Amino acid sequence: MKSEIQKFIVENANTKEGVLFLPTSGKPKSFVLVVDNFEERKSTLSEIAKPITQLGIGVFAITFSGEKKVADLNLLDFHALASEIEYASRFLAENHMPISVVFGHSFAGISALLATPDLETAKAVFTLNTPRFFPDVVSQETDEILENLEKKAALFPLEILQKIEIPHHILHDKNYKKITCRNAEILFEQATEPKRLKIHESENALKESVNYLTNWIKENLETSEEKNDESLADIVATLKKEDGFTTKIKAGEHEFLADEPKSMGGKDQGPTPYDLLSAGLSACTVMTIQMYAKRKKMSLDTVEVHTTYSNDHLEDCENCEEEEAKIDVFTRKIKFSGDLSETEIKKLLQIADKCPVHKTLITKTDIKTELIN
Repeated sequence: MKSEIQKFIVENANTKEGVLFLPTSGKPKSFVLVVDNFEERKSTLSEIAKPITQLGIGVFAITFSGEKKVADLNLLDFHALASEIEYASRFLAENHMPISVVFGHSFAGISALLATPDLETAKAVFTLNTPRFFPDVVSQETDEILENLEKKAALFPLEILQKIEIPHHILHDKNYKKITCRNAEILFEQATEPKRLKIHESENALKESVNYLTNWIKENLETSEEKNDESLADIVATLKKEDGFTTKIKAGEHEFLADEPKSMGGKDQGPTPYDLLSAGLSACTVMTIQMYAKRKKMSLDTVEVHTTYSNDHLEDCENCEEEEAKIDVFTRKIKFSGDLSETEIKKLLQIADKCPVHKTLITKTDIKTELIN
């Protein structure tokens, strides 16, 4: 999964930032527009986006700005964010792919519902922990805030739910005390068919909600989920003709891209194959050294390994008469930080050569190739 900040134009030529999450292939079939409350929840947004992008669907996340405390809720403008949702939808359609799903979390779910009737390409809307009764959330705040929020409530007439003609999935965390399940029940009662109410009872309601969403996507949207059922390999590399050198790598539960630099005809969207080889040697070296240092109780704080690769002409070997004879050379430079004696440093440099990847590279290796029918 790749992510980047992208700006889009909103009302009065102002700009708004969103976080764009793309599948490793970089070409999503459509988009899920996620609307959330808190800007500091970038890790949560990644948690939502990762399983969705693995289906070949992009995610674009926008947030309220500045509401980091409950006391700021009286400043929220739900209609303004609803307008931003519409602008974001237009931006995605013009620059990427149209949205298929809207996912609104907590108070941002109100704006998602306000915007949904005007989102022509949306096929479903999902809300999680979206309130109807504001006092549930601010019961310990001042009377002034309560009064302001009651006025805000009037800006979200339940009648708007009856304008939503696409499937409406109302999700709620039973264990979330600030916004009670009664809010979800009222939204469900007022919503029109098709609708569904799902109350999560697990400790991780967000994860359960994302699983619920991805299952719906699999059943209802065109996806490009790539299954490697025929391969039991730990590492799978996939390259489509139209992608040039940009290769999708799946290593266990991790996905990333390999590529070539632009000077070699690539897009420079990931490390080169030899970069990955050097990275494997570097990573294995630091792990091996730190493991040994901990076992020997050495005061090693940090170890850095800087590795470069070259393909040098042979100077002294049995076939040196061949003009084009070459040898692969990995130059590894190691830096230690910590209270280490000269004897300990010398020993750690020796341990670097015990790294399993190091041993693999200097040992004769056989590669077997088989056809998958």
